[in-house]
Amino acid sequence: MVYSPTLCKAQDFLNNYIEQPKKVGQARFKPFFYNLYDVSLYAPNGKFDRDKPFSLLFEYLDNENKEKLVDGLLDEISAQGFQDDDERLEAWRVIMLDIFHDIRRNDRLVAVNNIDGVILFFLNNEQIGAIEDKDLVKAYFNIWLAEETAWPEIREKLIRE
Repeated sequence: MVYSPTLCKAQDFLNNYIEQPKKVGQARFKPFFYNLYDVSLYAPNGKFDRDKPFSLLFEYLDNENKEKLVDGLLDEISAQGFQDDDERLEAWRVIMLDIFHDIRRNDRLVAVNNIDGVILFFLNNEQIGAIEDKDLVKAYFNIWLAEETAWPEIREKLIRE
């Protein structure tokens, strides 16, 4: 096994939220040939189960403005069947704009789906917010993990089924 300082730090950090966290898989997200981030899925003993705590760790390869980040997330969430629910999407936009910050190259954003089905967000290991709305929690993780994701190659690399 290759030594990875990032992997060791992530596992140490995730021990606080996931029992025996191990990397399930990882992928590079590069929409339109633009390297935006590397994403890794962590789960107990490396076995992903949506009904147990898990985490997505994003390692950013470039800067990302928070409004652009949130708008991109909402575009993906809207495509999951929420496109006609403007009121709900706007409420979720407000929640996410309150949580997310501008991202800098080499920042690490961690989204932990905890035992209660709440997403805890951490930027460089400092908690920046949480989402308790169950529909938004599911929709957020579905961007990468749902069978009908717009990014099936990312899902395949993350879940490694």
